[in-house]
Amino acid sequence: MNNGNNTIGKYNATTGATINASFISGLNSPFFLTVSGSDLFVVNNGSNRIGKYDAATGAAINASFITGLSNPFSVAVSGSDLFVSNNQPTNTIGKFNAITGATINASFISGLDHPAALAVSGSNLFVVFNGAFPNSIGEYDASTGAVVNATLVSGLNNPLGLVVVSSAAIPEPSTYAVLVGFCALSVALLRRRWVQRERT
Repeated sequence: MNNGNNTIGKYNATTGATINASFISGLNSPFFLTVSGSDLFVVNNGSNRIGKYDAATGAAINASFITGLSNPFSVAVSGSDLFVSNNQPTNTIGKFNAITGATINASFISGLDHPAALAVSGSNLFVVFNGAFPNSIGEYDASTGAVVNATLVSGLNNPLGLVVVSSAAIPEPSTYAVLVGFCALSVALLRRRWVQRERT
């Protein structure tokens, strides 16, 4: 994803070779993206919308799949549920139908502080907060929006990226999966443990 020229590039995940540097173009400040099956969802922060694209071809399925958002930052999919973090001024997580784009609950979780990255694992929705306080990761029930642990991980420094990995997928004893975010901090949240690393 290239925010500077408003494109999404496609690369070989094994070799790093370029498949198509302008796989999707004509976007408006693309922030985060996620894939579900053959669908690629893209946050267009500059136009307050989520676009839906064919993950194989890059063709637009619906470039304005969800509109009327408030400074959308991140997106996560679980089954037919699509979660969108809305930053200032609403500071909410919205829940939408990932098939139709219909609103399930525009303020599914509210009263948050700068919600940024999202990740879903099983019945849990994890939210990165990078406001003045608490710079943390919260855990919520993905079905109801109820708080499981509002400060599951705390004491972070401007966190922007999040990935959830089953501990069974992590080789023992010391290999960790790490997601590189936009800025200084990468966070990997595991079912049994987490690691925080400064980006070099």
